[in-house]
Amino acid sequence: MATEAQPQYAPREPTETQKKYYEAAFPHLGNFSVIGDATNNYNCISWSLGFNDRWIDAGSREQMVTLCKYLVNTDWMVQLTAVSS
Repeated sequence: MATEAQPQYAPREPTETQKKYYEAAFPHLGNFSVIGDATNNYNCISWSLGFNDRWIDAGSREQMVTLCKYLVNTDWMVQLTAVSS
C-alpha cells in the first residue's frame, strides 16, 4: 500500500506548553521546531520513516534509543509532531 505524501508544514517555534512537555519527556532534546499538528493517524516515528497512515510503536525506552540511533546513522531526521496545547 502506498502512503500519501507527507503534509508540508512550515516549522515554527513550540508554544510554552509544548516546550515544557518535550523538555520534561526528552531532557537532552535541545532546540526543536514544531512541524505539524498532533494526529491520531501517525506518530513522529512513522513520520520520520515516511509513513502517514500508521502508528509505529517503538516499544521500550531501550528500543526507542536503538531506533533513534539507527535513524541518525542512516541519515534519517527524527522530527517530533506537536502535542495538543
